[in-house]
Amino acid sequence: MPTKPEFYTLAEFRKLSGNFKKPIVIYFNEKQLANLNAGAQAKSGKPPAKALSLTITEVAGFDGGFVTANCPETPTKIGSGELRCGSAPSVPSPGGGGGIQLEACFLLFRADGTATCRGRCARGECKLGRWRLPGSNIVILSCACG
Repeated sequence: MPTKPEFYTLAEFRKLSGNFKKPIVIYFNEKQLANLNAGAQAKSGKPPAKALSLTITEVAGFDGGFVTANCPETPTKIGSGELRCGSAPSVPSPGGGGGIQLEACFLLFRADGTATCRGRCARGECKLGRWRLPGSNIVILSCACG
């Protein structure tokens, strides 16, 4: 049987911290949702499969939208608006003396709904991309190295 999600407003979500045991859905009002979408670069093709992503669903006749976080590992909420995949609270640092450069992108939500990606990448930087699923009202935002 599927686990029932926990619903939060963006303000409530920003106050939380720790690991989530259940799926989470965050409500963004109309202005917050516009800010969230404006901060992401439009992309084509498919979103990254193994990265922190957000699924945004707008419901006809309802102001704003619902955002669901998707992670390859358990989502973790840290501090004021920070969302990461996995349980490690810190961004991995590169190994010493020519070791492997670890990657870790995370998302930071501001109170107005604006989102930015932060973290460390082997090449490039953490970026927030936006994909609209053709023929639907669903938008995918992904925070990944690129």
